[in-house]
Amino acid sequence: MNRPTSLTDIAKLAGVSPATVSYALNGNRKISADTTARILKIAQDLNYHPSKIAQGLRTRQSKIICMLISSFESIFNGALVEALIRSCMSVVML
Repeated sequence: MNRPTSLTDIAKLAGVSPATVSYALNGNRKISADTTARILKIAQDLNYHPSKIAQGLRTRQSKIICMLISSFESIFNGALVEALIRSCMSVVML
């Protein structure tokens, strides 16, 4: 199983630090346009996607809802789960 591309992977190929990669990906203007373009190209070539887990650690927001119920067979539990899903989807669509 292949692991996801990391900032370190991009940094090694671009010849810069992982912090520079982070700055470039986040639009920090202190990085030159040439360096930013090179980093963005490498990130695209490697199909880089930011880690939601890492972002959650940084922001302290997981955006994950966990619900423990004893049985899906109960009409009340089914309605509760459906209402929760609808509520979450309406927030996502905003």
